[in-house]
Amino acid sequence: RHQDPAVAFAAKGYHVLLEKPMAVSEGDCEAIVAACRHADVMLSVCHVLRYFPPVQKIKELLDKGVIGDVVHIQHLEPVGHFHFAHSFVRGNWRREDESSFSLLAKSCHDLDLILYWLEGKRCLKVSSFGALCHFTKEHQPPGASSRCVDCALSDGCAYSATKYLAMAMGGHVGWPVSVVCPDSKASVEAVRDALRSGPYGRCVYESDNDVASNQVVTMEFEGGTTASFSMVAFTEKLCVRKTTIYGTKRHVSCVEHAARV
Repeated sequence: RHQDPAVAFAAKGYHVLLEKPMAVSEGDCEAIVAACRHADVMLSVCHVLRYFPPVQKIKELLDKGVIGDVVHIQHLEPVGHFHFAHSFVRGNWRREDESSFSLLAKSCHDLDLILYWLEGKRCLKVSSFGALCHFTKEHQPPGASSRCVDCALSDGCAYSATKYLAMAMGGHVGWPVSVVCPDSKASVEAVRDALRSGPYGRCVYESDNDVASNQVVTMEFEGGTTASFSMVAFTEKLCVRKTTIYGTKRHVSCVEHAARV
């Protein structure tokens, strides 16, 4: 949570660079902005996707009017089923009261991109809805155990935590395995112990998660331009974002690494 350190550093005359999200409430954001203005220091947020080459190319095309006036932006973030289970069902961002809601934690980059591409146009209306689907006790298969290492259904489960152990045994000790046992080196034995006692070893249908697994946002901007954004957990691809921007002359499409007019 950034408010207290950001306000304190601003008061000491330091410029402030924040990781996203800037804060988890409107009040905290306003307090940070007010402190930086009062201290006359710079404030910036690390929305790094703005500097991704395809994003920059799209911005260039829009600014030059290549596709005409922007009519609609359609943007998707497919989180990836195991990534969502790792971070938002078992992991640090699984509960809103301990971090934030999933759209803010995972997709503030994406909403920032829409605002970046439509720079200069004020958003007039916003609507949004979402839900926690599937990762609930009601969807737990009959015969499943509370811990994946003890579960007879583990071999056929797409969300089995034993995948972490298989990764470690194969020599992969980076993300996501490193997160499973943050207090020790991600050895096979450390991972095995973590799966027996820690949150990453729990059945995804018996966790204490409460954040949405899918959410949509629709926006109307000045001049009648509209945008829609969807975040969905249940995808094979991990964060391979897809964007289509429709203009009065052409449309531009982008799938993660390549933009095409």
